[in-house]
Amino acid sequence: MIVVLVEKSLLRQRNSERNTFAISYGSERGMTQATKKTGVLLLAIFISGMVMLFSDDQAALVHVFAIGLLAVSSSALVGFNLIHPLCWFAIFSFVYYCSYAVLYGLGIYVTYGYSKEPLLLEWFALSAVTLILPKDEVSYQEIASLSTSFLLPKKGNLIKVAMIGSSLYIVAALVLIETGGFSNKNAIYASGDVFIRGAFYAADFVTILYAYYLTLYLIKSGDREKIWIVIVPTIVFLFGMLTGERNYMFSIALEITLLLLAFKRITPAKVLFILGVGLLLFPLTSAYKYFFLSGGVSQFASNDYLYQMLGGEFASAGRNLQILVNNGCEGCFGVESIANEVIRCFVDTGYSCQLWFSNTFMSNPSVMYGFTIVGEGYVHGGIIGVAIVACIEGAIARLLYKASRKSIFFLTVYIYMVPIIIYASRADLANIISPLWKYALLTVLLIMIFDGGSLLSSYRESNKVR
Repeated sequence: MIVVLVEKSLLRQRNSERNTFAISYGSERGMTQATKKTGVLLLAIFISGMVMLFSDDQAALVHVFAIGLLAVSSSALVGFNLIHPLCWFAIFSFVYYCSYAVLYGLGIYVTYGYSKEPLLLEWFALSAVTLILPKDEVSYQEIASLSTSFLLPKKGNLIKVAMIGSSLYIVAALVLIETGGFSNKNAIYASGDVFIRGAFYAADFVTILYAYYLTLYLIKSGDREKIWIVIVPTIVFLFGMLTGERNYMFSIALEITLLLLAFKRITPAKVLFILGVGLLLFPLTSAYKYFFLSGGVSQFASNDYLYQMLGGEFASAGRNLQILVNNGCEGCFGVESIANEVIRCFVDTGYSCQLWFSNTFMSNPSVMYGFTIVGEGYVHGGIIGVAIVACIEGAIARLLYKASRKSIFFLTVYIYMVPIIIYASRADLANIISPLWKYALLTVLLIMIFDGGSLLSSYRESNKVR
């Protein structure tokens, strides 16, 4: 008996040593790969930086090439896998940062002139964020396989009821909008209708719940009803088209794409193809922006197509930063004023960079022209302000991505926040931090509390199995 016990003890010790070695080896290998990727990224930053520094001040397309080189290099490090922030952040930052420069370089949009400084600031911001972002890749197969663990809730029925109820609320608001005689989104906002305004909050709520519900469907499709997988995004799309708030359409479409990619229902190559087609079709969403309200369609010439594709949504970040540089706004508020940008995410201070920008530089302040997250850092502290804002943005994206593998709840937050962070390229930090806690974290907390008590029961069951 003693001999048997000793043999078992030795066997356990050998297994423990093997596991320790495997974990250690895997960790060292991961660190080595991350170090290599960081080295490649630093090389891309150096080369693109040299191109930026030693090129002519008016060589807009050369500057675009330099930032494009950095964006492609960053995306290639993770195999152009859009679920990874090194890919989606680099690709969409390139589009937002460089659209104005492309249009200027081709002589299409020259209203505010051009200089190298805005692109240099955006190159610096992109470099800082990509260095902060993780280089390792997260696998979501663990979440899919642990269907009875603490990682995955069991029911989701109450969440489905909340999602359907909110969707029906949006439908009711759509009926009021359609019959209310509104001609555009400014008229909708100006009406002050509380019920209609509530639909905008409901759309954000539905977008988060849908990410959660779709994840459950992809993991355990037998437990979810397919019809709502189709109906809910259709309602959100109609809401975006009717109100002119295309960000809702963009968010729900990107959520679906990222979740299909996360659970390997679609390949990265197909995703990049879809993005390319979506960019080409983007002008149509502008042309039919208020078709359901006024019945009119905006006309544009075929030779104006590139401007329609890049000149509105995407060019605003570069254009706005160019305006700030033209007017010598570097550090005009002081670095310490960045604290106000964070405070107003929790308390309404009655002030924002976007509001200041519209009132100061635009002829029609009632129309929101967006802003620029790089420009936010620029007006608060020049290059130091840009570095601070980029570090905060990169740290948030890093934490959300690293946490997304731990449970379906963190994955839901990450998926919801990806389009928010992308859209903030033409806004400011408050447009990241405020939705993160007001919508994402609070909604997911409610999901965890009201989802049939599955967290506690799953935790107990997993302990019994052990």
